[in-house]
Formats: sequence, C-alpha cells, structure tokens
Amino acid sequence: MKKGMLVCHQAMAVYYRIVNDYDTRYRYSADYAWVITCLMHSRHNIFIDRTVVDYLSEGTTTGHHKQSLKERFSIMCRYFGTLPTVARHITFAYRYLRRRNTSANIQ
Repeated sequence: MKKGMLVCHQAMAVYYRIVNDYDTRYRYSADYAWVITCLMHSRHNIFIDRTVVDYLSEGTTTGHHKQSLKERFSIMCRYFGTLPTVARHITFAYRYLRRRNTSANIQ
C-alpha cells in the first residue's frame, strides 16, 4: 500500500471482526484508508489469481483526481510517516515522467 492502491478493494472479502467503517473525513480516498486498516488487522491474506470482480475504472474519484491525490497523500503520511511518503512520491513522480516520455517517443 506504500506504493499506492495495489489491491482491488471491490474484490476483497474481509472478516467482519476486523472491518471498520469508511473514514468519512476522506471524501474520495476513504477506500484507500479502509484497505490499509483491514490489511493492518489481517493475519492471513490470500491472493487469488483470477478475475473476481469486473468494475468500471471511472468513478467519483477519477472525476476529482486532484482532491483524491491530496487525500491519499494525507492518508499515507498518517500511516507510513511524512518523510517516507514524500520520498515515495519522488519515486512516483520519476516513474510518471519516465512513462510520459516513453509514450511520447512511441507516438
């Protein structure tokens, strides 16, 4: 989760005793905070290499991308610390620029 939302929360089955409500302070990234909380309280995680859920890739978060990123940064600082989060975002920026340059060269 330090690298971003790598888990499809729509396809997660979480034991009811470790599930918390979504933190409604976050309007667009409550799912990200919820997944972190679930995984922090989970003792056993199983990866299923099959399609469990098929969902639309666009939604409210996509429509409010900038605000979502701000919330996600705040959540990462809360759970992983500010300095590690800033350092991680430097690698995100590098990866983004590298991809952008690669796709520009292809076109």
